[in-house]
Amino acid sequence: MVSILWILGIAGIFHAAIGFYESISHTSLIYTAWKDQTAADVGGIRRAASTIGDPNYLAVTLLCAAPGVAAIARKWELIPRLAVWTLYSSAFILTFSRGAFLGALIAASLYMCRKYSKIMRPSRLVGIVLGFSALALVLAFSPVGQPLIDRFSGVDASTRSRSVLQAAALELFQDNWLTGLGFGNLQSYLAPLAHALVPLNASGVSAFLPQTDPLNTYLLVGAEGGAVALLLVLTAVFVAVARTIRVAPGLASTVVGLSASAATLDLLQSPVVWCLMVLTVHFWKGRQNSPTVGASESLDDSLVVRGPKVRQGSRHRISEGRE
Repeated sequence: MVSILWILGIAGIFHAAIGFYESISHTSLIYTAWKDQTAADVGGIRRAASTIGDPNYLAVTLLCAAPGVAAIARKWELIPRLAVWTLYSSAFILTFSRGAFLGALIAASLYMCRKYSKIMRPSRLVGIVLGFSALALVLAFSPVGQPLIDRFSGVDASTRSRSVLQAAALELFQDNWLTGLGFGNLQSYLAPLAHALVPLNASGVSAFLPQTDPLNTYLLVGAEGGAVALLLVLTAVFVAVARTIRVAPGLASTVVGLSASAATLDLLQSPVVWCLMVLTVHFWKGRQNSPTVGASESLDDSLVVRGPKVRQGSRHRISEGRE
């Protein structure tokens, strides 16, 4: 489990560094072919996409890898830790992914509720206040602030076309709720509608290839696999959260946030999502099979809730009392 967290953390830092470089240099290493190059910018700022090639899925990757970054940086000094998290959060913001932002907000809220007793310490409260103050200053005075606000307050062509496709997918799910349309068949039903919704750029050329995905994991699974497939997905999320909410609130919060982002993106095609879900589903089993407590204690303190420590003398007296 620790090795997987470290791999996730290294991958997250790697993608964050590349995405941050893309934004400050206004370049794109890879950008998915179905997108128009003009969609790579928001308010003149290049969206971070890294080698993943899509800003939305880079944001999802950074969200999934956040517990791994916490596991890596937990033993570092204050300055390197702040530098890594500043780079990481900056790259996440520069993706301008609304669905991932919503998921991160929900994950952070759940984590703060779970860690309420530790967050209320004066030193951590000061850090949280300073962090929110820095974010407010960024939104107010930096070039990123206004495009970010416009991104959430406005309704663009992408939002309108997505809402129409999702309404059509919901209707198809209602008509075929038991067995579904069959996996891989939804796009053939949405293709005519998607062709009618293709936006045009300033030169009158089609800006995007027809998007035949409703960009909603639950609608996609429900329409193609029916109620049984949708129930299996929801059960997997519930099991993952139930097995980690007490022992690893950081992982549980990430899964909850990820499940919220799934309502705005198709996450079935993301390998890092599958990696995180397999880790969380088997997390409790791995702790039960661990011969010592050392394996679980090597995880980040922000991820794992430990029980009260027992001194060696007290343990000896307890064993004598049982005898």
